[in-house]
Amino acid sequence: MRDDKKKCVQAEEELEALRHKVSELEQALQDRRARDARSDSVDDLSRQIFYNIGQGVAVYEAVDNGRDFVFKDINKSSEKIERLRRDAVVGRSVREIFPRVKEFGLFEVFQRVWKTGKPEHHPVSRYKDHRITGWRDNYVFKLPGGEIVAVYDDVTREKQFEERLKIISKAVEQSPVAVVITDHEARIEYVNPKFTELTGYTLDEVLGENPRVFKSGSMSPDFYENLWKTIASGKDWSGEFLNKKKNGEPYWEEANILPVKNSDGAITNYVAIKTDVTEKKKMWGELVASKEKAEEGERLKSCFLANISHEIRTPMNGILGFSALLKEPRLSGEEREQYIELIHESGKRMLSIINNLIDLSRIEAGELTLSPITANLNDIIEHIHDSFAGQATEKGLSFTAEKGLTNEESLIVVDEVRIIQILSHLLGNAIKYTESGAVSFGYRKTGDMLEFSVKDTGIGIPWEHQSTIFERFRKVSLDVTGADQGAGLGLSLSKKFVEMMGGIMRLESTPGKGSHFTFTIPFKGFLKSKAKQGKDGSEKLYAFPPGFTILVVDDDSISRLLLKGVLSGQQVEVILAENGKEAVEKIEKEPSIRVVLMDMKMPVMNGYEATSRIKEIRPDLPVIAQTAFADPGERETAKKAGCDVVLAKPINPQQMLHEIQRHI
Repeated sequence: MRDDKKKCVQAEEELEALRHKVSELEQALQDRRARDARSDSVDDLSRQIFYNIGQGVAVYEAVDNGRDFVFKDINKSSEKIERLRRDAVVGRSVREIFPRVKEFGLFEVFQRVWKTGKPEHHPVSRYKDHRITGWRDNYVFKLPGGEIVAVYDDVTREKQFEERLKIISKAVEQSPVAVVITDHEARIEYVNPKFTELTGYTLDEVLGENPRVFKSGSMSPDFYENLWKTIASGKDWSGEFLNKKKNGEPYWEEANILPVKNSDGAITNYVAIKTDVTEKKKMWGELVASKEKAEEGERLKSCFLANISHEIRTPMNGILGFSALLKEPRLSGEEREQYIELIHESGKRMLSIINNLIDLSRIEAGELTLSPITANLNDIIEHIHDSFAGQATEKGLSFTAEKGLTNEESLIVVDEVRIIQILSHLLGNAIKYTESGAVSFGYRKTGDMLEFSVKDTGIGIPWEHQSTIFERFRKVSLDVTGADQGAGLGLSLSKKFVEMMGGIMRLESTPGKGSHFTFTIPFKGFLKSKAKQGKDGSEKLYAFPPGFTILVVDDDSISRLLLKGVLSGQQVEVILAENGKEAVEKIEKEPSIRVVLMDMKMPVMNGYEATSRIKEIRPDLPVIAQTAFADPGERETAKKAGCDVVLAKPINPQQMLHEIQRHI
């Protein structure tokens, strides 16, 4: 019994141990199942992450001892990035799918990571083959099982944006126009090199400043108010500023200011694109001024043509009218003399107009030069006084002349013709516009200058015309129907002549009280001369010897008849020729010819060639040229051709006879 009981206890103990073992096994099984469940969950989570992560992930298996790598798996992002299907790449070589992977540099990274087990970063690089092009940023590591994993980002858009930013940055840096970028409160954040070149300010000097530091003070407050109101509303603004540089120099700039908005439509910055238009504005101003001047010139020329037509017709009317009256048989001797004098005066008036026009054309061509000679200023003053005394007396004016030097001191070298021309024009105007009172003129020595003056108590010149009265075609009145007649050239030419002689001309005038013109010429600039003045044609002429023969050569029949008439009155025999060729033939046939009067502008053979041939035949035969173009260049050409004297048309008979006698 005792043994049975003992066996029974032992059996219960063994059963309890078995139960405990079973319980342990059941618990272990439960734990294993729990662990498996957790592992499946982790694996599932890992797989979900692997397939759905935003980065591309590719798993490779090394083959042939790391000489190649084949795809084991890729995730969805990799499929999208590389435009591939998972089932199309798994099991295939990376070099097959990406044929330029070695050039890309990633294949060597795979090999190093597989050998060393150390992760590596393959920096952003550009991959390109026949199928795809893009920028990739790769991180490569090795799994415990030996697989190689590449986790990468497609940074193509970022790189393209970066490249565009570089291009834009270079474009702004190298831009030929100034660029200024401010924040939304107009504080400067950036300026490009062109801005620095234009204004002198560097970025450091203007950083954080408001553009108002460039204000010149010339633009109105309303101008800036309108500008800021426009751009603050999100609209572009275009216009021009007059700003100032760092050194204070003003400059014009043309600006376009653009608001920059973020994705919410809020203004974050302002960009100003500016161009220096200072020279453009200057050129435009000059162009407008030139246009206005041209238009004014055209208007003045039109008025000038109307005036000159009137001025020419008036003396022509006198010449033709009184010439017709001379044909009347019942004229008294006194009337005849009066008409002849009026014709002569009309001719001189027309000659003055023609001379002014010739001088103007020579000034325009830059060919006008001075012809200084030895002259006595006191004699010039007396001559001019005598010439205008009659006109002054007729109007009841006091007319006086002042001499500033003694007769000996006044003998100097000067362009006598131009001095007479200037004083005559000023005196003509003074007497013309003075109805009562006095007209005076003269000169005095002031330091190294001679100062000439013409003063009157006439109507004066209005203030608004005094600044332009010396311009060509200008007159006090531009109305050709008014009392102020004239071509509008006299004062302009007079001023030019004075300036050519090294002096200046001034005007002081009070409307209603009179005018005072003064001009200067250098005194030391002309050589003083103690020599006696040469013959001037006013000396008494002696009679020509009997049978004295003169050849007159001119293609104009009236000129030939005029010269024949003048010479016939001196008991001189006259032979006529119509051109240079005929003149040469007559010289060869008529040895009695003592002097030749040669016109220079003729058909068949001109006077220059004819003179040269005559001098070859008879070198000592005097040839006196007569030309309507007797400027210095014309005189020089005639002298070179062999002419002994050059006289300007219209010919002064006394001067011509004097020159003939001087050369025989």
